[in-house]
Amino acid sequence: MRPIPRNLTRRWLPTTLAGLAIVSIWIVIVSLGLVPRFGFTQKVRTPAYDLSIGFLISYIFYVLVVAIPEGFARARTARLLRHQFRSFKLACIGIYLGAIGDSYDSELPEALIDPAAFRNYFSERHSTDQNRWHAVHNGLYEYGLPELVLECELLAREIEFALIKLNIEDEETSSSLKRLGRSLLRLRTSEPNYDDIKKLLNFLYPIHSHWSWLDGYVGRDPIGEMMARL
Repeated sequence: MRPIPRNLTRRWLPTTLAGLAIVSIWIVIVSLGLVPRFGFTQKVRTPAYDLSIGFLISYIFYVLVVAIPEGFARARTARLLRHQFRSFKLACIGIYLGAIGDSYDSELPEALIDPAAFRNYFSERHSTDQNRWHAVHNGLYEYGLPELVLECELLAREIEFALIKLNIEDEETSSSLKRLGRSLLRLRTSEPNYDDIKKLLNFLYPIHSHWSWLDGYVGRDPIGEMMARL
């Protein structure tokens, strides 16, 4: 016998129980004679009333013990994932700035969370022959690559945890998060060589700048929007 899919249970069980609760409330009202024209016979009234009261008590316990705590837990998990994504971007920006080696104001990483500010800052000249983003690439040979890879892995683990806890019903969102997590984990093998650093930065730059290799600057945060729907 095939088990009932968990997402199907999550979707229909609360609706079914709520429907039965409405029916039970109606039976109680009728059994008490509050709607005389729909009154039951005495033979039916007592067991129907007892069953309905029993179900309503159980339903109240279900809402208080299961439904509400689970809702809070899901909301907390989604909120923590969004917070972790923002922390990931901040940590990466700090590593980029460290790889360049320039001194900077402590508030600069926070300001560079904004995609337009990020693009403008790292497109500015760092030297006569390279902009700041090229300088990040060159700097990672000596500094920051292990830390950058670690940040990617930590975010991948957070995504994996959220996928388990949230059991996301929307297939597109679930698949997108899985692809993001797998892409982040693949970066674990990055070495301080040209190809690996280029691949790593080509993956990270669109996350910060809202750049699409197909559509250019898209003017929105696809990953942030996806996490906001959780």
